[in-house]
Amino acid sequence: MLNRPSHRRAPPCRVRGATLIEVLVALFVLSVGLLGVAAMQQVGLRSSHTAHVRSQATALAYDIADRMRANRVAALAGGYNTPYTDALIPGNNCLGTTPADRAACDLTQWKAALRLALPGGEGRIQLEPQGPAGARIVRIWLRWDDERSGVPSIEFRTETQL
Repeated sequence: MLNRPSHRRAPPCRVRGATLIEVLVALFVLSVGLLGVAAMQQVGLRSSHTAHVRSQATALAYDIADRMRANRVAALAGGYNTPYTDALIPGNNCLGTTPADRAACDLTQWKAALRLALPGGEGRIQLEPQGPAGARIVRIWLRWDDERSGVPSIEFRTETQL
């Protein structure tokens, strides 16, 4: 005779579908995940824009440094020194032939490019006094508003030797 267990098994329950609670939990988890992806996308776009503006600032700083090297006489005389608040030079049509005229034209074009390329862009240039080795250092500051990154004003500084 066979030994059979004394208890009987109940027939297996048939699951016909997910309960409403399981569906709501799955929907909640999915929506939290999608919100996380959207937040990451927003941070990525903000960082990409900030990097783009910084690369524009770098190119503009090198642009004025190259213009100063091309017009070295006016640059060494301080013709390119300009504060942040300096406005565009009115009536400068860039037809002058002197190094000072060329410097004024370069500054006008550079400040216009700053306003176009950088949001609220301003620039400042300062030629440092001659160092002990005779080197002349020029410092270039750029400032702009970057509300997208949460920083109201960013300042970029570079220096180069003339």
